[in-house]
Amino acid sequence: MNIINPMKNLHIATIGEDFAHWVKKTQSGLELDQFCMAENLDEPKYESCCKEIRRLFTDCKVSPEHAVLHAPFNELHPAAIDPLAKDLARHRMEQAYTACKDLGIAKMVVHSGYVPHIYFKSWHQEQSVKFWTGFMADKPVDFQLCIENVLEDEPQMMADMLKDIDQPNIGICLDIGHANCMSDVPVSQWIQVLSPYIKHFHLHNNDGSYDWHAPFDEGSMDILALLQQAKELCKPDTTYTVEVIHCGKVMEWLENQKNL
Repeated sequence: MNIINPMKNLHIATIGEDFAHWVKKTQSGLELDQFCMAENLDEPKYESCCKEIRRLFTDCKVSPEHAVLHAPFNELHPAAIDPLAKDLARHRMEQAYTACKDLGIAKMVVHSGYVPHIYFKSWHQEQSVKFWTGFMADKPVDFQLCIENVLEDEPQMMADMLKDIDQPNIGICLDIGHANCMSDVPVSQWIQVLSPYIKHFHLHNNDGSYDWHAPFDEGSMDILALLQQAKELCKPDTTYTVEVIHCGKVMEWLENQKNL
């Protein structure tokens, strides 16, 4: 697997029921989803979650440098119209960053918070630039933020946002499953448009109707072609997370791809 070096580029999300087995077997990294639920950032749950994650690092033989933390996202809107809503988003993001710092993790995935029919795209872009540049102003240069597409219906709005942000440690997490079921734009075009900004991928398949988080060979996307395109267009240090419920079928699929 040339595109995905098991010791560096490939991660497996902890939402997978069998993630630990495959992390150990393939020496992959981890994407940690424990803090997707914001309540886990508050005591008394915070310390127990950190202990659990440290145990995972030990048990799976994963160093923090090969981990990605997924920040919370429910009811969080960084480009919100209400300033108090924006304050809540900032508070939770700062808590998530503290978790990264406590655990020694240098890459964090966040949702963009875009909601169609609520925000004009121009508003979302302008306010997102302000929010994320402000959030990252006091963070170390080696800490990477990856903004994930969720409800976006086309890639250009995210490209415009990242162009205006113009910071090397802020990039895109392209969730190909979200792009496939939320947009009529082919996923290959998402990769083409966003490739200068992509730092991380979420990989899973669906049939275009719903965000199923299905194995790579169960859906309407040609995952092999998309990975080959990513290899060609994206930077060599781009990371990838297998974000499925049952990992075994995907990991066996990856092992069988001679062209990666």
